[in-house]
Amino acid sequence: QQPAAPDMIIHPLRDTPRLDEFSFMVVDDSIVVRNMIKWLLKSCHAREIREAADGAHAREVFRSFCPDIVLVDWEMQPVDGLTFVKHARDLEDSPDPYVSLILMSSHKQCRRALAARDAGVDAFVTKPISRSGLLGAIQSVMENPRPYTLCDTYFGPDRRRGQLDHDG
Repeated sequence: QQPAAPDMIIHPLRDTPRLDEFSFMVVDDSIVVRNMIKWLLKSCHAREIREAADGAHAREVFRSFCPDIVLVDWEMQPVDGLTFVKHARDLEDSPDPYVSLILMSSHKQCRRALAARDAGVDAFVTKPISRSGLLGAIQSVMENPRPYTLCDTYFGPDRRRGQLDHDG
């Protein structure tokens, strides 16, 4: 007969950030991915977490709950994550066009990252999601928020990552 396994105690890692001042919305069509991200956020003491299974449901949740950070998957039906991002940045229709948006995608092509940037995301994370990659994106958004810019065709975080000094 096998001895009973001791209860597992999960201790936070030393570099685990404290997220108790932040609320999150997790948008992904995979319940497994949503649960994994929620577990990670809870282990960092996130203040509040809501979830949605696609961009259409996320729009409904976003109307009644304005999170600090939205983690949204790109590939979903019937409304994908990029469409949700564009809705969230709509100055006339969005409940909070300044919400921080982190887009997640299994596609790693540069053109995808550029399309996400041009839609107004604050950060882009590739799947499979790693703890360090996701927490790094969250910390970047929290600690280094970019100023917002408005022009005829764009509203969102300034797309320039840094200023280059040059003569001329």
